[in-house]
Amino acid sequence: MAERSPWRQLPDIELATPVLALAADGDRLWIGGVGGLARLDGGPGPCSGGDLGPRADLPADAAPGIATALTSVAAICRSGSWLVAGGAEGIVRHRGGEAELANVQGSGAPVAALVAIPPVAEAEREEDTGFLLAGTLGDGVLRSLDRGRSWAPATFGLDDHEVSTLCVGPGGTVLAGTADGIFTATMSVKAWRRSAGTQGVAVAAIAYADVTGTPGGVLAAASESGHIFTSRDGGRTWAPGGSVDGQVTAMVALDDGTLLVGTTDAGLWRSADAGATWAAADGGGSARTVLCLAVHNGAVYAGTVGGLVTSADAGATWRPAHAAPTHDLDRLLLVNGRPAVGGARSGVVRPEASAGEGTTWSALADTPFPLTALAVAPDGALVASGPAGLCRNAGGDAAWTAVVAGEDGHAGVLSFRPDGFGLAAPARHGNHLLRTTDNGVSWQSVPAPFGVLPLVVLQVTAGTVLAATRDPRMGAIQLWASTDEGVSWAREVRAETPWPFVRSVADPPLVSLGRTLCARDQHGHWSTWAALDEGIRAVAGGREGLAVLTRTAIWSVAATGEVGVRWDDGLPVADVLDIALSRGRLHALLTGGRVWWRDVKLGARPVDEHDEPGATWPELLDHTSTKR
Repeated sequence: MAERSPWRQLPDIELATPVLALAADGDRLWIGGVGGLARLDGGPGPCSGGDLGPRADLPADAAPGIATALTSVAAICRSGSWLVAGGAEGIVRHRGGEAELANVQGSGAPVAALVAIPPVAEAEREEDTGFLLAGTLGDGVLRSLDRGRSWAPATFGLDDHEVSTLCVGPGGTVLAGTADGIFTATMSVKAWRRSAGTQGVAVAAIAYADVTGTPGGVLAAASESGHIFTSRDGGRTWAPGGSVDGQVTAMVALDDGTLLVGTTDAGLWRSADAGATWAAADGGGSARTVLCLAVHNGAVYAGTVGGLVTSADAGATWRPAHAAPTHDLDRLLLVNGRPAVGGARSGVVRPEASAGEGTTWSALADTPFPLTALAVAPDGALVASGPAGLCRNAGGDAAWTAVVAGEDGHAGVLSFRPDGFGLAAPARHGNHLLRTTDNGVSWQSVPAPFGVLPLVVLQVTAGTVLAATRDPRMGAIQLWASTDEGVSWAREVRAETPWPFVRSVADPPLVSLGRTLCARDQHGHWSTWAALDEGIRAVAGGREGLAVLTRTAIWSVAATGEVGVRWDDGLPVADVLDIALSRGRLHALLTGGRVWWRDVKLGARPVDEHDEPGATWPELLDHTSTKR
């Protein structure tokens, strides 16, 4: 038996990534960004983050790794064994590789801050050991008594519900910074009281400094405009302090009482006298815009628009911190056999050299932002879409060309056939489609019957076009088919499944529903093509061989529908976001923009895992519709 090809990793993608949230957790520092969570120090490796992707409806037990249901992470905290993250879509908690969307009472306002309130005394039960608070931009303060599983308003006495920051002060006092001043509450947070001297102040950040010689320490607050206020009585009254230039975004207190403030476009500022005077701190040239601050293992960390910087001398000097990226690269495709990756905010990144040693990556300029759809046309051109419309890039050094401008070209899914025919479906609804016959150079609008639900699958095959809509409220997937290139459609199978991912391939034409791959015959009958043990996250390949990504494995699937050997040995499958297979080479995209690859033998049969799979892919069975 021939030795199997090992997994190899392409060089790292160097891409400036904004860091939006930081949280120290024992010997770990959690880093949140627009596309994931990373972990610095401790644990099995530098990155154990997950795809945050636009999946606000992700149900419990449906996420791989520690992926969450947020498009970006704006706040992080730890409660026992649960890591809790908040953002625009709500709050998610996760542990042990599983993510769970919290039940939040309110209007769905974005989460801006999270804090864990410690218990007053030793608790008898785990659920009694403290609780969590979330500051939101519209729903005030939310409280959770079950480690982030459910949240209810805790707003009695809180006159302003735009809460940008939370802080636990001396003696367990809780402080909330709002657009109209500071409010305080006891640890039980049964009622809020306005702090004297802060009414009318838009508060951006609050920090508690344990200052030598000051019983009870000093609380410092910064307004959005850069004015500093201090309190020496636990937050009941406040007095003006110094000021900093720029719009304030974050504040942190170091162990020696030094205060640091981060700003937009004006860098970092430092005070060694409890906020009375301030001086600009050197951010290493990369910290002009600071988004968050944290103290971890005696060092201070600043999240900036370009990544993470750190200081070991109380903020006097700074250097870049080598942390795993938290960008949102979550989709993988092959262009003439070479990988390219994309993300909603990161755009499209591709290698400049041949895949192998010395590969360097570069981002395509002017990619539609945010990126909502991406595909490769049969002639090798990239076709991408965003709110500004549908664009095409012919490859090489070519620029993006707008082919359908504006909302009419804002697509959510794209699919092409080898002869240049293709379809695009709108990102927000399903009442029309765009159709092309020239590799995406020109498009025409045609009516479609899908209504208010956007398509989650649009797959152009040799003889049929397959589509699927998903109703997240009902957990229902509706399959559709067209035999006349999208002119008319028939409503076919309806399935109910909590699994949120629906995937497809063109040849053989298959659609995944939960843990099954389903095929449609020429008479419109659907049947189970293959059944996996777990929910399917991605399917790649074609008639020459299929690779199927589940929660814990990558399987080969034969043309008979039989599951064959595993192809993931040595790969951290929980971190895999997408896969691509072509010409016997399997690529995998992992969190942090890592791209791995290996050569595989196609046509794998369901044999013992240690046997070498065969190299043939037999003709498809009659119950598929794959006219050539």
